[in-house]
Amino acid sequence: MTDMPDTLTVSCLCGTVTGRISGAPLNSANCHCKTCRKNTGAAFNSIVLVRETDFSVLSGQENLRNFRLGEQGTKHFCVTCGTSLYNVISKFQGIVLIPLGAIDEPQHCTPTLNVYCESMLPWVGKLTEMPSFPQGVPNPKGKQG
Repeated sequence: MTDMPDTLTVSCLCGTVTGRISGAPLNSANCHCKTCRKNTGAAFNSIVLVRETDFSVLSGQENLRNFRLGEQGTKHFCVTCGTSLYNVISKFQGIVLIPLGAIDEPQHCTPTLNVYCESMLPWVGKLTEMPSFPQGVPNPKGKQG
């Protein structure tokens, strides 16, 4: 974790649900399991682990819904925009897993490890080798736009 402020804020895409992390996160990781891929629609899920006692929902509680992620846990998300705000996993009692994308200051939560690497898609390790652009997607005619 880098230069951690006293609190971090959590919010959904539409801004209806907000939350606060009031203590230092325990860790941050990239999870490559199939459940996380399905849950996020991405190649992996970057998550921040915090003590349950350090996390609180500040607004929009009435907009939160949950979905059982099998027998292991529950995803809590905004019913309006669909943003996943936090997960509770049975094997991590007292811990809340917050998707890095829901944290408003994600630069303070650099992942320090990868987990469930047996499920990692083969191209993920080559991300830094791919062409990168500061903004936008290049169009087929070679112009950035």
